[in-house]
Amino acid sequence: MNGQSAITSERLSFYCSLFRWAICLLLTFTLFVMLSSSAQARVKVEWKRGLLSVKADRASLSEILQAIATQTGMEVRGVEELDEEVSIEISNLSLRDGLQRLLAHENYMLVERTSPKGDARPVLAVVPRSGQVRSFAQKIINEKKSVVDEDEGVMVKDLPDVEENEQALRETMSDSNPTKQARALEILADREGLNAVPLLVKGIESKEAEVRFRALDILTNSQAHEQTILSALGKAVSDADVRVKSYAIRVLAQRGGPETIGFLRQALRDPDSNVRIHTIDQIFRALPRAQGIPLLQEATADGNATVRSTASSLLQEATAANR
Repeated sequence: MNGQSAITSERLSFYCSLFRWAICLLLTFTLFVMLSSSAQARVKVEWKRGLLSVKADRASLSEILQAIATQTGMEVRGVEELDEEVSIEISNLSLRDGLQRLLAHENYMLVERTSPKGDARPVLAVVPRSGQVRSFAQKIINEKKSVVDEDEGVMVKDLPDVEENEQALRETMSDSNPTKQARALEILADREGLNAVPLLVKGIESKEAEVRFRALDILTNSQAHEQTILSALGKAVSDADVRVKSYAIRVLAQRGGPETIGFLRQALRDPDSNVRIHTIDQIFRALPRAQGIPLLQEATADGNATVRSTASSLLQEATAANR
């Protein structure tokens, strides 16, 4: 009798453990479904006939880009840091234009990489915020696969035909392909060091946004005179290309100092409200509080309600942290 009771007790214990395990499994599965449904609800991506549509509600840029990659077959790199939540709607844009809308305030490269089988695949590489565009671009270009410029369809294999010839490099600076121009500029800058500063300053005045962007990045991270760098960054605040402009604003805020305040104040008056919001964000993130708070106070009088709201919110946070 005691033996039967012991067996019954063991069975009850086994069934209770099995029941608890089943409940845990069910709860885990339910949570997974809820999280997946939530992610799907936050981001909806359509890719039809080469046109991209995105609708995102308070989703991180990383999450959005991963969803785009799933739909388009695009390869993404370096998106882990893009954790800001955004709400955005894009309808029937090319992949390039859609990404430009999403990443207007980030440094990135978009190229096509050709596999050994001859298949072309877009590759989006977001430059780490702590890194340099030049070194990151070099890493991408130096990989042993072919890179195709998406505008011109021109094969760029680290310019093997001109790297050894300085005269050819300088001639390439006038090439119709801006990717080749930018690459030639990088090689010359690496070779000539400080002697390349006049060439970089000239590159910042190029009609090609990619060349201006690369020249500005190289100059900013060079040993050029501080005033030369600040002058170039100040001019770039008014650049026609939002990526060049946003890069200059970010670097100016990171450098800080009284010389940058006038340029940042100029950016707070930019016609594009998104640029003004980006400037406010960079002021809050990077500029010392003593310099940033007065600029945030000025931004609370902006004519755009979203800009005012952003400035007010960050001002309140900056003031509280400064006490």
